[in-house]
Amino acid sequence: MLDPLHWSTDPLLYDKDCTNFPHWITANKLVEKNQIDKIFLDQDSLTLNLFPILVHRIDFVRKKTSDRILSRFPFLVLTDEEKHRIKEKDLLISEVARNYFYKSVNKSILEWRIAIRYYINRGAMPFPLVRCAWAHIGIPATFPEYLYFESARGKRYSIPIVLSPKLAYLCGVINGDGHLHRHWLRVVDETKEHIMLLSKLFDSVFSDAGRVFKTGNAWNIELRSSSAVCLFNFLTDHTIQGAKYDSLREPLLFKHFGEPFRSLYWRGAMDADGSFKKGINFCSASEKYIEDFQHYLQEYNIKTKKTQLNSGPYLISLPIKYTSAYANLIGVLNPKKMQDFYQLIQRRRYSTKFKGINNQTLTSDGYFDFTKLIGITVLGLDDYLISIRNNRSYTEMRKLLQLSQSSYSNYEKNKHATPITLFQKIVNTNLEQNSSVMQILAEHYKHITFQISTSKPLKLPLQPTSKLLELLPYLEPREKYVNICDNGQEVSQLFYDNFATLVKGVRFVNHLLAKYLRTFIMYQPEEQIINAEQFTLLRKKWKNELLK
Repeated sequence: MLDPLHWSTDPLLYDKDCTNFPHWITANKLVEKNQIDKIFLDQDSLTLNLFPILVHRIDFVRKKTSDRILSRFPFLVLTDEEKHRIKEKDLLISEVARNYFYKSVNKSILEWRIAIRYYINRGAMPFPLVRCAWAHIGIPATFPEYLYFESARGKRYSIPIVLSPKLAYLCGVINGDGHLHRHWLRVVDETKEHIMLLSKLFDSVFSDAGRVFKTGNAWNIELRSSSAVCLFNFLTDHTIQGAKYDSLREPLLFKHFGEPFRSLYWRGAMDADGSFKKGINFCSASEKYIEDFQHYLQEYNIKTKKTQLNSGPYLISLPIKYTSAYANLIGVLNPKKMQDFYQLIQRRRYSTKFKGINNQTLTSDGYFDFTKLIGITVLGLDDYLISIRNNRSYTEMRKLLQLSQSSYSNYEKNKHATPITLFQKIVNTNLEQNSSVMQILAEHYKHITFQISTSKPLKLPLQPTSKLLELLPYLEPREKYVNICDNGQEVSQLFYDNFATLVKGVRFVNHLLAKYLRTFIMYQPEEQIINAEQFTLLRKKWKNELLK
């Protein structure tokens, strides 16, 4: 004979022990354990198994005799058919309830029968008691998009039972500007327009528009629903009643099912923590969270630049050339940030796209012709200059090369960098030598660096190499600096391999490197703009995805 169904061993509940909310089993943990099937009643229709999401073993634990255990649970609103079927088998269900709640709520079978009849008349029943009814009437074969519940005080609300785009967006907002507490959640934003939009979405998803109020310069929306808190905690791992940053990550459930869940989740996160005033930027105190967003964008060939701000948080920014790709992939719904985004795309900006090596700047033996870099100087040629002087005096070298007093001595002793024009003259004067300027630089490459004016000395590749060609698509030269489209570890290592210098941030300020790239590499300017008609269509698409 099978053991009676009991809350402490109920196979439908996720938690193995009576643990509190920091240790609850969440969707991320189930996905990591390849137990995604436990999340759904029907995976094809993405119908969530709400019972173990809203009910936990700790809810059954009685700490004092005055505890009202049943009032802890959400009360499921019963359909007329459910009322009829439960009433028909109320005695059998009462026996199941006596066994199920034993040592939590100790009632006799007849007492449970009276309670069940009371809940039938009320039209709503504690969720675990409905679970007891399922033992005899069965779990419904199909569910609506939302289940309706009633609080212990009689307030009715809905909980989505189907994984939906709206839910994905709200998860992003909650992870960005939201805070979860045991019985309520709150979102804080600088603009009333976004808070009112969230109120509309909350009303659509939870049948509760929430309470909107202002504190200082910030607008708040508060939703009092422990069931909504449990749902968001389950889907996102967002900490309940504590610092959230260690828990932030892209929900694995959305990652598993892909679009549109992922893009709408990140739209919610960007509507909360993103910025579109000076570019497309996303900031968070969690480096893991930032990297999750980076990896998502990289899957769509959108490159980002990551930096750590002096104040501590991490920032990723998108080069302007990816504005259109971002708009089509993620978009904006926050009304204020949508205005910022529109202003951003109206600015006439240009990016540069790597097109290849400028072959006209190569010497006949395949070197970059450094004599085309006006103003470049070389450090570390002392051994070569000593060998050239041989037994001649400094005076003889000064006259031969038409230099000012003591100049050759300073170049030879590496006190001054040697201008490329002078180095070319020295090479040409040494008639016994058949090597070219670039060949000699290659022979001494291990010891030399280059600079222009006061720019920091650095190595420069003398020829197009495979490592240089791998790096070039990530570099965008400007007048006196170079934008780095992706400063991840792989690109940073490539930068060091080519230029023997570490790079931090998204911009490398060096006049020489910018000039080197503009001289030897071909880049095609590309105007980045979305016209008014395109923006109107995009805005309609963004709204229809969530507000239709």
